[in-house]
Amino acid sequence: MSLVAVLAATVIAIGLIRGNADSPDELKIQLSQLRSQAGELALLTEQRDHLPSAFVSAQGAQLLKKIDSTRADLEALRLEQPTLQAVRDQAVRQARTLAARVSAATH
Repeated sequence: MSLVAVLAATVIAIGLIRGNADSPDELKIQLSQLRSQAGELALLTEQRDHLPSAFVSAQGAQLLKKIDSTRADLEALRLEQPTLQAVRDQAVRQARTLAARVSAATH
């Protein structure tokens, strides 16, 4: 294999790797969803004494599914910048904490 072919293959591989990285906008979307889910939990917790327990349980189960989906999406993000990776990792931890709070508040 010639040197030119090796260099071309390397450039293509680097391009594919970089092309597969997720954009910071993808992280922003997931963070926004997580904030929305935290707000939903706050509202559900605030109103749970005025709502039927079956409704609270059902809403809690749906919210837990959404939080788990967001957490999985966050974990799947491939970010190039270490600072964005740190933000993603913190968001994953917060999603786990939020899921635990949903379970405690609705069961």
